[in-house]
Amino acid sequence: MTADPPGELTSIDHILQPPELKAKVEFADFPHHHDPLLHPDHFPVVVRLRLPGGGGVPSGVRIASLLPNPPGNENQHEAAEIKNSGTRPVNLSGWKLRDLADKMWSLADLGTLTPNGHETITRSGQPMAMNNGRDTIDLIDSDGRVVHTVTYGAAEEGETVIPPP
Repeated sequence: MTADPPGELTSIDHILQPPELKAKVEFADFPHHHDPLLHPDHFPVVVRLRLPGGGGVPSGVRIASLLPNPPGNENQHEAAEIKNSGTRPVNLSGWKLRDLADKMWSLADLGTLTPNGHETITRSGQPMAMNNGRDTIDLIDSDGRVVHTVTYGAAEEGETVIPPP
């Protein structure tokens, strides 16, 4: 890797995997928060795989929509709608949303989601910022398990991102 003026970076890296994992790769990315001038050995690489028995939504709670590029103040108005499609109420105390930069929003203020209930949380100054160009947002339960993930591309101002069912 070399740093090319003015501030451009060049990197050649590879992700090696057995052929049987190719169809299971959901995405691969270089996290953009890494500063290669401070740690020039390697860029970190994040690869998310879809594996049998994992990544499901056992509680029925999932991300229903995201608003990564709201009109006005993004620090306050970015939003996520969380839905409970399960048959039992779910207390969201200890639940979080997390982006690729490992920043989070607490969902504790949403309280308990009733069956078929949904609530919207706004950023309101929380540390995680949804990138307007592209990001991956994980919904994490109170045990630290990722129960739902949404990856989106560039979002226009005011555009709501609705993940596939």
